[in-house]
Amino acid sequence: MSRLENDAEAIYEELGSIKETQKQHGTQLEKITSSLTRVEASQLVQGRLLEVMVAKLDEHDTRFDAVTAKLDEHDARFDTLTAKLDEHDARFDTLTAKLDEHDARFDAHGSKLNMILDLLRKD
Repeated sequence: MSRLENDAEAIYEELGSIKETQKQHGTQLEKITSSLTRVEASQLVQGRLLEVMVAKLDEHDTRFDAVTAKLDEHDARFDTLTAKLDEHDARFDTLTAKLDEHDARFDAHGSKLNMILDLLRKD
């Protein structure tokens, strides 16, 4: 019986040791749970901050789209102006060519008039 008593006593001591270990593990689990709660709260705050940042980025994206549309409009206007300037340039080239023709005719008439004046002066 003493052996049974010793075994029973050893079992109770082991159970006491297990109970103490369970208490320590419970305390550690409570600390971990507390840490996880803080982490979760921090993640919620960071999530809200990210949502605010995404909203601001969306606003900037909308603004950039508007600016891009305006730049496209200006680009189209510049293309139109460039085309008109090219037309005017072609017209000026045509006018220059005509003026050069008239200048050549005036020079020819001038030299003929000079010849007539020279002939009239000799008489």
